[in-house]
Amino acid sequence: MTNIKGKWALVTGASRGLGKLSAQLLADHGCNLILHSRNKSHCENFAKELEGKGIKTFCVQAELDDLSEVEAMLKEIRLALLEADVNYSVVKQFIERIRTEMAEHNITPEEWGGNIPFVDISAK
Repeated sequence: MTNIKGKWALVTGASRGLGKLSAQLLADHGCNLILHSRNKSHCENFAKELEGKGIKTFCVQAELDDLSEVEAMLKEIRLALLEADVNYSVVKQFIERIRTEMAEHNITPEEWGGNIPFVDISAK
């Protein structure tokens, strides 16, 4: 595994399931975490638990099928002066891909639904 100690990673769905397991693994390797959930309060206790491992955490919320919420989440991360070293660029690519596909298929933001295309989430 690449040395990720002290770097920042964005983990979506961090309050449960695979997202939570991924966050635990990253924290075990010293990676600071931006923890995403649909509701920020779902991650707060988990964030405190992870901070006990000596890392920093930051909790955010967004519905990932809502472009305005994703953009607001990214703005919140930027305003907090956090630059995620892992996954951050993938989220930006994800937004651009959605916008491109919406334009190609003449879909308006109001018509956008929850069919999220596959996105390869890998360290940059």
